[in-house]
Amino acid sequence: MMVEPAVTIRNTRSTWENFLVFFIRALLWPIRHFLQLLFPPLDYDGLSPAITSKATEAFLAYLKRVFPYVSQVPWATMGFAACKDESLHSNALVLVYLHSPLHRDADKVAATFC
Repeated sequence: MMVEPAVTIRNTRSTWENFLVFFIRALLWPIRHFLQLLFPPLDYDGLSPAITSKATEAFLAYLKRVFPYVSQVPWATMGFAACKDESLHSNALVLVYLHSPLHRDADKVAATFC
């Protein structure tokens, strides 16, 4: 006796939808590369482990510079993926704080966590 799979995965898009997606991607491809020429990626743009580690170190240096009286900064010194994996193994809570030094209340918010 043959058993049918419980869930079958099918392509839910029709052929005209596939054509439309291809057309939009082909249309936007040159625009995307033109914008990358106008606005090249900076030091902290991207999600690779090397870039996230570099951004983490820069954030911790910022905290130590702005709040020199705090001896132990309660922030992880690793990127998000490594922090997530460690928290899964240690069953710990992870608070994600997206820091923008351009925001007018950034120092106040960071001070509440230090």
